[in-house]
Amino acid sequence: MRLPSSLVAVVVASAVTTSAAGAEPCPRLLPARQEEDWSCLAHGRVDPDYADPLKYLPYVPGEDGFFVSFGGSARWVYEVFRHPSWGAEQPRTSSFLQRYLVHGDAQVSPHLRVFGQLTSALESGREPTPRPIDVDRLDGTQLFIEGRLTGERTHDLRVRVGRQELKLGAGRMVAIREGPNTRQVQDGVVARGTWGIWGVDGFVTVPVQTSPGVFDNPRAGHFGGGQLRIDPWPELSFEAYAFTREQSLPRGLGQDARHTVGGRIHGHHDGLSYDLEGAGQVGRVRGPGGDDDIAAWTLAGRLDHRWRRTWGKPSLGTEWGVVSGDRAGSATVERFQPPFPRGAYFGLITALGPGNTSGFRLVTTLEPIPGLLRLSADGYFFWRTSVGDGLYGVPGNPVRPALGNARHIGQQPQLAVVVTPDRHTNVTLLYARFFAGPVLRDAPPARDIDFATIRMSYAF
Repeated sequence: MRLPSSLVAVVVASAVTTSAAGAEPCPRLLPARQEEDWSCLAHGRVDPDYADPLKYLPYVPGEDGFFVSFGGSARWVYEVFRHPSWGAEQPRTSSFLQRYLVHGDAQVSPHLRVFGQLTSALESGREPTPRPIDVDRLDGTQLFIEGRLTGERTHDLRVRVGRQELKLGAGRMVAIREGPNTRQVQDGVVARGTWGIWGVDGFVTVPVQTSPGVFDNPRAGHFGGGQLRIDPWPELSFEAYAFTREQSLPRGLGQDARHTVGGRIHGHHDGLSYDLEGAGQVGRVRGPGGDDDIAAWTLAGRLDHRWRRTWGKPSLGTEWGVVSGDRAGSATVERFQPPFPRGAYFGLITALGPGNTSGFRLVTTLEPIPGLLRLSADGYFFWRTSVGDGLYGVPGNPVRPALGNARHIGQQPQLAVVVTPDRHTNVTLLYARFFAGPVLRDAPPARDIDFATIRMSYAF
C-alpha cells in the first residue's frame, strides 16, 4: 500500500525534529584536546561530521557514560628568517617543522576518566642547529586519570593525576605553549572545583623539559599554587591566583625561587571585550656569589570591539603591557619572569620576550567570508622598562646586554591571512618585520628581521 506523500513528509519531519531535539551541542576541536567532551554524540547531533564514529565509541550497551574517544592532529610549518636575532645568527635560515599528536580518551564510568596523548615533533633545515623547542621525536605529552564528583558543569570537583597540560587565565603566566613545535607539560596533581559562580583551582606539579630523543624528557624544578575564580554575571569574571616556581639556573648559576601573586578581570558586552591583569613577584636567587632578593611586577590589558552585524565583522583592538626590569646598581632582582608564558608571546617571530619590556599592540581584523577567510593587520611597539637592564627571550634567556640609555627597542608590524575551509583544517600565511630601534643599535648587531611563514594544520 502506498502512503500519501503528505503523510510521508510528516513522518520525515517528525523524525528530523526528534533527532534535533535529542541532540546536544558538541565542542569545537580545541588546541587542548583533553578539554573536549564528546558525550554529546550519545544522541547524535544536528550537524554530523565524518569523524564522529571515532569520537564516540560506547562499550556498555544502553549506558551513555561509558565510551572511548580517539583523535589527533598534524601541523606543518615552513618559516623563513632573514637576520634572525637581529643579525646575531645566520644571515638567512629556513625551517620545516612537523608536529603530530594522537590521543585516546576513555570514560571508564560517569566519575572516572583516563586520557593519554603521544606527540612527535620534527624539524629540518634550521642552521646552525634546531632550537630546544623544535624537536621531540616521540614522547608522551599527557597521561592522566581524572576523577569527577558529579560531572555537572556548574557544581563539580575534578582531580587529574599524572602528566598533563596546564593553562591559567589568558596564558600570560601559565600556558601550554601552543605556538612553538613542542608544548609545555607538567607531572602532578591538578584539581578544579566549581560551585555556582565560584571556582577554585589547585595544582602541585613538576615541570617536564623537552629533549629531542624518544621518551627521554626529563623533569626539573617544582611548581605549585592555586586560583580563585568568580563569575558573578555571564559577561564578567574575576580571578585571583598565587603560585611558586622553583628551578635551577642554567650553567650552574644557582637556584631561582619565585612566588607570584596576581589578579585578573575580564568580560565582554555587545561586541566589546576587555581584560586587565596585574601581578607581583617576590623570592630569592641563590648563586655562587651570594643571595639576591626578588621584587618584580607586571601589568597588562586588552580592549577590543567587534562589529558583528557589519559586513566582514571587522574588529579593532589594542593590547598593552609593562614588565619590570633590573635597575643599575640595585642588589634586588627586579625583572619579572612569568613561569610558563605563551610561546609566541609577541607573535610568531618570537624575537623578544616579556622581561623588561613595555609596549602596546594595535590590531584590526576582517572576515570577508565569515567562517572561511580572515585577514588581520597588527603592529607591536616596544620600549625598555628599565635602562639598567637588557633584553630577554620568551623563556627568560638574555639576548642583549644593558648598553646605552635608549629605551626604544623597535616596532614589529605583521600581516596575516587565515583560511579555514572546514572545522578540521586551518591554513595561515603570515609576514612580519621587526624594525630595530636605538636600544639594539647601542648593542649591535641591529639588523631588521624579516619573517614569513605558512602553517597548515589538520585535526580530527
